[in-house]
Amino acid sequence: MAEFRILGPLEVATEEGLAALGGAKQRGLLAILLLQPNIVVSRNRLIDLLWGEQPPETAVSALQVHVHGLRKALGQDRLRTSGPGYVLSVKPGELDLERFMELCDEGRDQLAAGDSVAAATTLGDALALWRGPALDTSPPSPSRRPRLHAWRSSVLPPSKTGSKPTCDLAATRTSWPS
Repeated sequence: MAEFRILGPLEVATEEGLAALGGAKQRGLLAILLLQPNIVVSRNRLIDLLWGEQPPETAVSALQVHVHGLRKALGQDRLRTSGPGYVLSVKPGELDLERFMELCDEGRDQLAAGDSVAAATTLGDALALWRGPALDTSPPSPSRRPRLHAWRSSVLPPSKTGSKPTCDLAATRTSWPS
């Protein structure tokens, strides 16, 4: 089982250690596919996101090279060609963003039920998944990066000192977004 980490520097942890993900374009490709796991992303969309409005004439072949590199790093069965694009297979529990969202939902349910101690623990576990700015080592093209930071910010407001958020939910639960 792999662990795909986008809540910080982009990483893929396997039983053998961290996968070698290649250069910026290859990492950008992986980031785009991880933001849409198990969904076909067209070649044209990938080229637009990786190279912008004026891609080089070699963009299609360069994309194929990056796909080949990811298949080598992740395994042939992970990244499949499907129709006009590619789909990255991600199993439940392998993507840190998915675990973060599940823990946030669980923590908010605990808070709504009046169990602030359990909610503090659960939401603390959610925040612990963040290792820095989302997709930190990827090109800025994935458009969901600002949304990822907003989700993190919605879990806990910053402390009054401006330092790292704390899990004192009993004191802060009235200021939480719903």
